[in-house]
Amino acid sequence: MGAPDEGPRDRERARRYRVVGGGVALTLSATLAFGCPPAAAPDAAHAPDGGRDASASPPLPPPPSAVAGGGPSPPPSPVASFALGHGRGCAVRVDGRVVCWGASPLLGDLRRSPPEEAQFVKVLDDVLSVSGDDDRWCALRRGGGVACFADLGPARVLAGASEVVELSGRCARRASGAVECIDDSGALLPAEGVAAARGIGGGPSSSCAIGLDGGLACWGANGFGELGDDTGKDSASAVPVKGVTRVDEVSVGRGLVCARAGFEVTCWGGEGSVGKPAGRPRKKAGLGRVTQLAVGEYHACVLRADATIACWGSNLSGQLGAPLDLHTEGDFDSTAKPVPGVGEVEEVRVGGGEPCSGCGSTCVRRRGRPHELLCWGAMAGEVGVRKTVSLLPRPAPTRSPAAVDPLRAADRHR
Repeated sequence: MGAPDEGPRDRERARRYRVVGGGVALTLSATLAFGCPPAAAPDAAHAPDGGRDASASPPLPPPPSAVAGGGPSPPPSPVASFALGHGRGCAVRVDGRVVCWGASPLLGDLRRSPPEEAQFVKVLDDVLSVSGDDDRWCALRRGGGVACFADLGPARVLAGASEVVELSGRCARRASGAVECIDDSGALLPAEGVAAARGIGGGPSSSCAIGLDGGLACWGANGFGELGDDTGKDSASAVPVKGVTRVDEVSVGRGLVCARAGFEVTCWGGEGSVGKPAGRPRKKAGLGRVTQLAVGEYHACVLRADATIACWGSNLSGQLGAPLDLHTEGDFDSTAKPVPGVGEVEEVRVGGGEPCSGCGSTCVRRRGRPHELLCWGAMAGEVGVRKTVSLLPRPAPTRSPAAVDPLRAADRHR
């Protein structure tokens, strides 16, 4: 359920948000919302393996390729897709390896290198896509299995996951159309009221499934009307979204849900905790021909057919790619506007961001730039600045053959 609007003092503090020293001070944050008081690090029940015995959720064995070998190193593999969390992002390369960058505000940064530097997730080398947030990331592997990890690993097999073809948020869709979601113990449970789906969208507190007929059903929190049934009541079982048909894609944020049918987009909900509840789905104007949705906690962006993007929502950390005016009272723009100077985009993702309620991040993957992302907002490290994030992990230091660690050797030779 969305958090109430902040008071004037909190909003003024947020407007004066500055980042100094070239880095964002990422504070402890709950997965579902910003502005919550600091919480303790997750216990075993919230760990990627659900706190169960390792025999029930075994760690992945090292891949055969994780052994040092001779010969020249091949060129770096390009990035195929990526996802953003609150303070950390993860990307999947064409060769199936996963690289993550940034600092996890929930778990702390456990690496020796600078927190913004991309590094490989241990062991994984057969990944198709990743989804999740800083306290839990899951990777869809070739063959339909799922492995979950926190920070940089090690990844562990998600028990019971097989023939999975799509991950989104905490939910998975199998080849049969069955939808299951991970509960707080780390177990996969069937989504109530969903018979079969051809697409899913998972958010912080709500999820949706596209039916085989193109209709849409959602379940979870409904405080901002994000279930689209115009009741405002939460539901553990999926309820049909009224008036939405022929859906090709759905993206779920915090209090806001958008669905794409062809090139047109329909949205409902309160557009995050800074908007007003509006349960009935309405066409989103001014977007142009949309080919991909990215809905977050406090803002949303779309990729358009001309390879440009447009965004709307909160701009407290400059996540809309528009100038930030700290002297105005309005910090939320419900009108979608093009992001100037950003083109040739192949993929756009949005994420949360500290240190303020209403902060967020936006990153894009562009044509001809296979090893980098362009980011702005909280994860860029400075308000109003666009930052290029290199997804080429730093080469491992050269050591004698007898002292080579196989996993790090694989990083060097892949």
